[in-house]
Amino acid sequence: MKSRLYYVLFFVYAIVVFFVLYLNGVFTGTESSTVNLVINIGFLIIIGVLFVISAASFGRLNGITDELSELTLQLQKEYKEANGRNLWGSYQSRNDVFKNEQLRTAFNKYRLRIKSQSTRRGIANPCGLEEYINEDLLDRAGMSFFNSGISGTLTGLGILGTFLGLSMGLGSFSGDDIFTISDNVGSLLSGMKVAFHTSVYGIFFSLVFNAVYRCIMADAYEKLEEFLCMFRQSVQPQGVRRRITLPP
Repeated sequence: MKSRLYYVLFFVYAIVVFFVLYLNGVFTGTESSTVNLVINIGFLIIIGVLFVISAASFGRLNGITDELSELTLQLQKEYKEANGRNLWGSYQSRNDVFKNEQLRTAFNKYRLRIKSQSTRRGIANPCGLEEYINEDLLDRAGMSFFNSGISGTLTGLGILGTFLGLSMGLGSFSGDDIFTISDNVGSLLSGMKVAFHTSVYGIFFSLVFNAVYRCIMADAYEKLEEFLCMFRQSVQPQGVRRRITLPP
């Protein structure tokens, strides 16, 4: 369930879009400022594009973790049916262990590494699968280099909107007496409205995204660890014990 949390982003996004349009009078036909509406829509489009890119990466990550979870259950079943015997003999020549290309490539590299360590007596010092299928692989699939910066980007957009709104309001604010100043209060408040809205939903989106991202990655790492533990127990080949000759 945690791996599908990114759907929450679009649910929250739809609510915020509706709320912003409502505040700008789109549904009631009482738009107070077209400029304000355009700026808010522009910011929301940027945020929406970021969410779509992130959702695509989360979908790829889920494809990998779902396959790892399925194989974990399969290994448990086969290991039990084999009465606790090591399964490497049946997995060392299989090309259909993984359907995902990244996992399949990593596993093939692992098999070649094990093959290169094979001797007449057996396998000398076999490496672990975690050297090839690990958190780095999940980070690449989940585009951590991109998603880890989304939260800060959303906060930055909120701050940018704040200064943009204040600049708009102050730019149209003029006058040197109480009468002319009072005539420009509306434009100042209009700019502050942009500043307030963008900062609020920018920070709000940042908090929501950060929570969702951390939950998704934590769930992915947990599934990976469960798979690696099961693989070490049931499939990973055993190394040859070296004979130690003691001096006379």
